[in-house]
Amino acid sequence: MADPPLSDDEDVDSVVPWISCDGCASWCHMVCANILSSEVPNHWLCINCQEIW
Repeated sequence: MADPPLSDDEDVDSVVPWISCDGCASWCHMVCANILSSEVPNHWLCINCQEIW
């Protein structure tokens, strides 16, 4: 999984971890998706794609 792009005024140390949906490529805060940094899945689907798949 790749990191979302940073804007010029963002510091890498202050960025919240994100995860990308394998279905639609949208990004979600890992905390909002209830994913622990120690348990990042190899594949992940957002709530919208979970309903479709």
